[in-house]
Amino acid sequence: MTLTLDAPRASLDLLVWPRQGDAAASRACAHGELVRVATGRYVAAPIWAALDAAERHVLRTMAELTRTSRALVVSHRSAAVFWRMPSEVSRPTRVETTDPESTWAQSTPSLIARAGPLLDSEIVDLRGLRVTSALRTAVDVALVSSFGVGVVVFDSCLQRRLFSRAELLDEVARRAGARGFASTLRAAHFSSELAESAGESWGRVAIHELGFPEPVLQWPVTDADGFAGRSDFAWLDEASGDLLGETDGLVKYLDAQVRAGLSAEDVVVREKLREDRLRAAPGVRGLVRWTKDDVVHPHRLVAKLETAGLTRSTRWHSPPRGLRLGR
Repeated sequence: MTLTLDAPRASLDLLVWPRQGDAAASRACAHGELVRVATGRYVAAPIWAALDAAERHVLRTMAELTRTSRALVVSHRSAAVFWRMPSEVSRPTRVETTDPESTWAQSTPSLIARAGPLLDSEIVDLRGLRVTSALRTAVDVALVSSFGVGVVVFDSCLQRRLFSRAELLDEVARRAGARGFASTLRAAHFSSELAESAGESWGRVAIHELGFPEPVLQWPVTDADGFAGRSDFAWLDEASGDLLGETDGLVKYLDAQVRAGLSAEDVVVREKLREDRLRAAPGVRGLVRWTKDDVVHPHRLVAKLETAGLTRSTRWHSPPRGLRLGR
């Protein structure tokens, strides 16, 4: 199975492989012309500077795997980088792989090689390397992560249609007995393809963990002029009116691709007009917004939601774990 992802930047042809013992590469590193990405593997410094953190890890992975004859498969957090899973999956400091032909794990200061069988369906060709499938990768990551990170990863993959909910639940069930299974199973059942960003996923996790009522996701709102917008969250109440909830992420203002040619100021104005329409729509009693900082510091989110009229069904005894958010 061969898959292609959009706009790959790291590639094997960027690597410089000097002859063994070639002192020129060391001198070039000392002068800032080359960057060593693995033993005996280098890249031009300007190219390295242009790569983001994810692409740098991809290039390190490529460099490491050119140094071994073993049939290693990129897996776990390294595979998550290849699949462009959310940045909430902590970037590995070493290249993480699985050796399906070995019965014992091996590691070096730069590479981890876990031992364990992989099905043919769990290995894909991605950017010239053998990488665990999106489904296998997501479950592997969830098994070694918090409930919150598991939800963020599953939400993202479901939203991108990398696999279906049925496939996810089947794969998690197949891993019964593995360390981290209970948390992973809970995350799989909690996940939703309707969450459109990591910020929305973290909001869902925090709302759940803090004991607030479960919201409806991506609720369409209409007014006399037609479709007014889609709210990230909604708590529906025919008697007193619906409460809308919005995750206020910075990416819509800072990312040029997301802005689609608009200036940050234009996006602010557009969001203000959209919010005004949502608040004024029939049947809406209010709208509450929160940021990633409110989720990282849950007492702030509690204050905002309670001020908006929501009540918790359980006492808040600790903040949700794993709330390390990306932008």
